[in-house]
Amino acid sequence: MHKILIVDDEEAARIMTCKMVERMGYVGIKTSDAQRAWDILEDNGDIDCIITDRMMPEVTGEELAQKVRESNKFGEIPIIMVSAYVTVKDTTQLLDSGVSAIIPKPLSKSALEDYLTRYLKEDK
Repeated sequence: MHKILIVDDEEAARIMTCKMVERMGYVGIKTSDAQRAWDILEDNGDIDCIITDRMMPEVTGEELAQKVRESNKFGEIPIIMVSAYVTVKDTTQLLDSGVSAIIPKPLSKSALEDYLTRYLKEDK
């Protein structure tokens, strides 16, 4: 079963996203900050996808995405960025930095399901 790492500093958003992911048949692992997300990645080599908020205190979702992309171990993990506000310029910058997809807040179940289906193969 695919494991999805959910990173959001807002507790309600974390819980809602986790419930969506679990209703789709995936395992949701939640954390409130990007540094802890990195620790979870290092401790669990079987994370299949990351869903992260863009704006978080201390380490942003963008910084987490950059760190993941620079890693030999985790560089291929799909990263779905969630943000309340994204301009066209932001979208280009995020995609260029290695984010796989961007979904606006509030998070749409159908958009999330479309991206997860696209990025996760059933053979794992």
